[in-house]
Amino acid sequence: MLFDAGLKGEMGEFGDYFKTWNWELGFRYSRDEAINLSESVVSAPGLREALLDTNPATAFNPFLNFSGVQQQTAIARSRVYVTLHDTAEFETPSAYFNLNGDLFQLPAGPVSFAVGAEYRGERFRDDPDSLNTTFNTIGATDLEASKVNRDVWGFYQEVTNSGDQPNVEFPGRIQPGIRSCRARGMVLAEYRCDLSRTLRAIAVRHPETEVLGSLATD
Repeated sequence: MLFDAGLKGEMGEFGDYFKTWNWELGFRYSRDEAINLSESVVSAPGLREALLDTNPATAFNPFLNFSGVQQQTAIARSRVYVTLHDTAEFETPSAYFNLNGDLFQLPAGPVSFAVGAEYRGERFRDDPDSLNTTFNTIGATDLEASKVNRDVWGFYQEVTNSGDQPNVEFPGRIQPGIRSCRARGMVLAEYRCDLSRTLRAIAVRHPETEVLGSLATD
């Protein structure tokens, strides 16, 4: 099963200052189910009851060995040899939101920003057959039911400035401007049930040179 939905829009209707602002959010949910069948597994309670049964039509005869399985009655075989049902489910809900736009103008171009958040969940559950969970099978691996959950939250924020600064005229001289230069600062944080990490970085990019420095990584 898969469900996917999302919305996005602009914020210019709130005023000229917000005319470059955009937002977007989305949600996704997926679920997978699987059923595993293990046939001809010996049921310990069924074998015990069939061995103690005094009715020849329903009792299990242990002296026929494996070669004589088909000589057992149908009722005896159904009591001893069973099919195990193992059910597994895996769910992955996720959601995100981001907002971006221009904060203000500089001579070299607008200072833009982007902020956002993201959530990812992982859900896994395994339900073995009741004979497995009670450790009552012969010839199969008995185990208890298991369940695993993990939640991951991520947050980021970024500020950039890019553009061309033309030559600036001063009295008696002309100061060359900055051409095609981009400056960027960002913070990315991710939190999990078993780990948290934060990355902060700053970058300055030019057609001829590029400098990227990671300030801190936790």
